[in-house]
Amino acid sequence: MESTKNYHDSIKTSESPENYIIAIGASAGGMEAINVLFDNTPSDAVSYVVVQHLSPDYKSLMAELLAKHSKLKIYSVENGIEVLPNCVYVLPEGKNMTISGGKLFLKNRESSTPNSAIDIFFNSLAEDQGSQSRWVSCFMSLCPGRLTRGYPFQKTF
Repeated sequence: MESTKNYHDSIKTSESPENYIIAIGASAGGMEAINVLFDNTPSDAVSYVVVQHLSPDYKSLMAELLAKHSKLKIYSVENGIEVLPNCVYVLPEGKNMTISGGKLFLKNRESSTPNSAIDIFFNSLAEDQGSQSRWVSCFMSLCPGRLTRGYPFQKTF
């Protein structure tokens, strides 16, 4: 895993091609599918945001594990980081994440409430990207019905 500052400072987003965002919601059962995906993901001006559905007391090793399966830059999200192409952004444990203006924002997750990290992020992605048709969301889980409440905002392509 590389420092976000080193890579992000080296890219001028105004010179980058239009960025597409693929959001992946996953439970622990989705890790194998995620590994297969990133084993075969090229550098192609796409950004990936991985939101894992974890117990609040579980330490996530997602960023370290994905680094073994991807040629892309892998980052554990830091508050306010800009989403850039050819990067994978992973939600840190104990947090909820939103996106606004192409930047990721973190909030502490309340352990007394159900884990809705995927719902929260996918809703904010739809609001942030709107009708720009530059985003896709997918779920990787052994039990997909347990991950989300449903997404009336998702687009059909």
